[in-house]
Amino acid sequence: MLEWRKRARATQLNFAVSLGDRTWDRFNRKNHESELRMKISYAFIGPPQSEDGGGYTKEQEELVSELILKCETYCNEKDDVIIAFLFVCAYKDDSTQVTVPLIRVKKNEGEAVC
Repeated sequence: MLEWRKRARATQLNFAVSLGDRTWDRFNRKNHESELRMKISYAFIGPPQSEDGGGYTKEQEELVSELILKCETYCNEKDDVIIAFLFVCAYKDDSTQVTVPLIRVKKNEGEAVC
């Protein structure tokens, strides 16, 4: 197997272990915003810098807040936000890996937007 393919699979497995391997995650808008914030923070920024789940900069927190607002805007569920994470792993050469996180928001039954 090609080396880049091995690394891509390892990266995907790491995200599946860290974020869960479900197709969709459902977060209650009122009761689970902190869990939604933690998942989006981890996916787009990386693991927290402190053990309490914080340690992100003000700019990073603002980015996460903006992403949450967009997810809530696109999701047509009254009480919940339903999302999935996708990670595109690309390689410029054998040593340079770029991983791009995407959030897929479930709008209606059978309909989604990235």
